[in-house]
Amino acid sequence: MTKVAKAARFAESMDRMSLIDAWNKSTEKGFIDLLSDPSLDLTDSKIFGAVIKTAISRYNIKPFDMSDEFGVNLSTITRWSKNDSAPHKRLRPIIVDWIRQIIQLEADHISVSDDDKAVVHQVLERQALLTR
Repeated sequence: MTKVAKAARFAESMDRMSLIDAWNKSTEKGFIDLLSDPSLDLTDSKIFGAVIKTAISRYNIKPFDMSDEFGVNLSTITRWSKNDSAPHKRLRPIIVDWIRQIIQLEADHISVSDDDKAVVHQVLERQALLTR
C-alpha cells in the first residue's frame, strides 16, 4: 500500500471517528431530551427500569454512585434495572433528573484534547503534501 493510500485510509478513519463522536453526542442529547420530557411516564415501573438500565449500560452511570446518592443498597439498583422492583413513584422523577444531570455534565465535558487536535492537523498536512 502506498503512502498516499495509507494517508487517505487514515484520514477516512478519522472522519469516521468524528461521525461516531457526533452520533454519540446526538444520542446523548436525545436521551437527555427524553429524560427532560414531562410526558415520560415514570409511574410505569418498566419505563423507569429501562431508564436505569440504559443509564448504567450506555451512559456509564455507576450503580455504586446511584446507591450512594440515594442511600440504598447496590442490590436495590440492580433490582431497579431488572424491573424486579422500583422506588416510590414520587422518588422516580428525582432519580431520573439526577441521571439526566450526570449525563448532561458528561456530555458538556466531552472534548478533543489539544494533543489529539495536533495529531489530526499533522495528518491532514501530510495528506495535503502527499496528494500534491
